[in-house]
Amino acid sequence: MRSRHSPLFFALPALLIHLAAAPAAAAQFPGDDVLGITETSWKIITREAIRKRLDGLLDHLGVEKEKRARFEYARTAQLAEAARFVNIGEITNTILIARKGVEIGYARNTVVISQGPVKIAFASGALVIAAGSINISHENDEMWGKTLPAGGLYATKEKVHISFAQSAIIYAVQGAGISHGGPLTVYNTDIKHNIATINRERRNPIFRNEPPR
Repeated sequence: MRSRHSPLFFALPALLIHLAAAPAAAAQFPGDDVLGITETSWKIITREAIRKRLDGLLDHLGVEKEKRARFEYARTAQLAEAARFVNIGEITNTILIARKGVEIGYARNTVVISQGPVKIAFASGALVIAAGSINISHENDEMWGKTLPAGGLYATKEKVHISFAQSAIIYAVQGAGISHGGPLTVYNTDIKHNIATINRERRNPIFRNEPPR
């Protein structure tokens, strides 16, 4: 593992840190556009290209300016690649390209773009775009001194489950389940929950071939 920015703690050494050059393109389906990064050669991936694709997704959803500000760290975060499924103990201030999926203990200020499932025990400010399911145990800012809100954004072609959510934003093609917490903002998502406050929004699909719902 090589790192040029802030320190990381990885359970496996299969992560490579690299910066390169690649163009970003606008897309009709911005979720697929972001996921396309996982099928792009590592040599031509850049933080700028990823940022533009993420901005395209946020623009498409119409995420409010004050909520988008939570993810400003993506403009300066380091890049990391996992070519196979990995378990990571702790990760922060990073954009992780997970080509097979990932399980993380503690994730703070981290973007995960994954072709597989994503599981995070404790998350603060996570922005996760995945082809597989997303499972978050706790959105938690207690351990980091409550300097920023913990609420993340989770978009997937499959399902989202969060045991304890704070102010999460969710887009889940196959639906979402939330045990506790809130308020939530959900886009085009059928949701099971025990939460009083949910802001439901409709948008054009972000993934190709989404079923009507």
